[in-house]
Amino acid sequence: MIGKSMKDIDVYRIFEPYWKSYYVHVAYPLFELKFDQMELMALLALMLLDPGYTNISEKCSEMCHRMRKVIQRELRGYYLENNKPTDRMLKVFEALLLMEKTDRWLQEEVQMCEMYNVQADEEFRRMVLVRKI
Repeated sequence: MIGKSMKDIDVYRIFEPYWKSYYVHVAYPLFELKFDQMELMALLALMLLDPGYTNISEKCSEMCHRMRKVIQRELRGYYLENNKPTDRMLKVFEALLLMEKTDRWLQEEVQMCEMYNVQADEEFRRMVLVRKI
């Protein structure tokens, strides 16, 4: 297939299961959680401060652990101060797991692009395929 383009219908046939699965198992469930701004900020910070990333020092990993504890404590305090159920925090962690699943699916999709010679931006491909955890 080198040098040939795939027809749109073939691309759809191959990748549709990934797109549907992403919507059903990730996008819609995340939307339904209806996180507020504080929860979204906590979620973003928890994703960025993952101590399991490769290529970070032990000192950086320890700092990530400490910062995640602070974020969790602050989020719990936010729930208590605003009379929100603290079990919402579990939903934030559930969202983190969904994001990890999404990352694996995206890696599979990029690998499928390579198998079927579908062009993908090289920088995007490298970013997706890099070993993170």
